[in-house]
Amino acid sequence: MDSGRCTPLSGDSEFPAGCLQFNGDDSQPNVGPFVGGGIKDDDVRAPYPDNYWFSFPNTCPLEAWSNKTDECRNSTRKGLCPYGQGPDGVDCTFAYNILGWVTIDDIVGITALDNPDTGSTYVNFTEWCNATSNNTEFAADAETGEMETGLPFWEDPLNSTANAARAEAAVAKYEETLKSGSTQIEDTLVKAFKTLPTPEELAAANPPCYMTVEACGSGNGCKRVGYSQLCTECEASESCETGGSGFTYPTLEKAFTTLSDNETTTNLGGDGNSTSSASGSSASSNTTNAASPLTFTAASVAVGLMTAVLAL
Repeated sequence: MDSGRCTPLSGDSEFPAGCLQFNGDDSQPNVGPFVGGGIKDDDVRAPYPDNYWFSFPNTCPLEAWSNKTDECRNSTRKGLCPYGQGPDGVDCTFAYNILGWVTIDDIVGITALDNPDTGSTYVNFTEWCNATSNNTEFAADAETGEMETGLPFWEDPLNSTANAARAEAAVAKYEETLKSGSTQIEDTLVKAFKTLPTPEELAAANPPCYMTVEACGSGNGCKRVGYSQLCTECEASESCETGGSGFTYPTLEKAFTTLSDNETTTNLGGDGNSTSSASGSSASSNTTNAASPLTFTAASVAVGLMTAVLAL
């Protein structure tokens, strides 16, 4: 998703069938606004191992934020639950609580650089950028993706190990912000921030994988890994749970459609920025042209830390 809408396959109105299934457009099954995810291990622009791009669709998912009308919002299904309400998969499919946030200026080290004009460190990116035309956060060769100039933080952008360290730096900076604060965040706000749970604590709070992924109820079972809490197949030696207390995986009725399986699924390709997903025809929407686990949401100003009630 980009700018609040499903990213078209081509042009401006040909959408993956998965997006049309949020509201049953174009005879696709009306599944509802399910959470999507993309693997970033082999992203050709910047491979980030064990990092995932999650998509949280809400009302009017085929339109960008600036084009979402009240009519469109009211005629399409909600993904985001009202505050304080948990997801039931019918009225809404996800919710989240904000633990806190860190600023990108802190993460990349701009606010730790000395400003010779003030005798103090730079207040933010704007002050640093305006200090001299030589201050460039990141610039890369458009053909190769190799870094040409920029802050040390962004060196080796195509190196998986370096990128993994950058992801870890975001987590470490949040822990540091809890203890020492930030020049860009008011102390009263930092005091309201919540401690970041460990992956182990999240796994203990989440339901066992066999309750949420049918395939995890057999074989070696599965375990929740990392902050994403995605279920990953276990080794035999790990003795992961595959069932308990008489649990039986529910049999769910499939949403109705007259389309064939081939028309409701497709392969988006094999490059590092795509995954196998549902896709299909162009949208002549009946909704007026409507578009973690713990996850990091990167914006131009800050990285937000949030836990999705859906997975907790």
